[in-house]
Amino acid sequence: MCSNQRTEDGRRRTEIGQTLVESLLAIAVAVLVVTALVGVGISSMRSASFGKNQAEAVRLASQNLEVLQSKRDADWGAFYGVATGCTSSSKCCYYYAGSYQLQQPTDVAHCKSGDVSTSFWSTSSTLNVSVDVTSTASFSEGSTLRTVTINRTFSNWR
Repeated sequence: MCSNQRTEDGRRRTEIGQTLVESLLAIAVAVLVVTALVGVGISSMRSASFGKNQAEAVRLASQNLEVLQSKRDADWGAFYGVATGCTSSSKCCYYYAGSYQLQQPTDVAHCKSGDVSTSFWSTSSTLNVSVDVTSTASFSEGSTLRTVTINRTFSNWR
């Protein structure tokens, strides 16, 4: 701020500088800008972490479906034979624990090893025989448990 004052002999004296209030205001604005930038950075890191975890969960759930699909492709009779003991209320569980394991009729809540599980059951009508499959992968984000679920119906496509 510029302050124009006159000296005792009438000459103009010019003082150029900032007052304390202007300095404090500038610091406050700078602090607000830095705080906003830090908030945006933290939010971006959380979003990136969530996206990475969700992509991994989708990959794991899909991987279980692909294994079941290969078993269906190899021998539909054996695949459907396993599923006939399973119903929508008494589901079978297929999960990975070092190798793929099968639990026949089970409570879906216990149908997991680690964070990935796949439950399945047979459905049949006069026109179609199929196996409904639900593959679920879970991951935690802070204190929140997130779940990715993929549903697929397998039939004897040959």
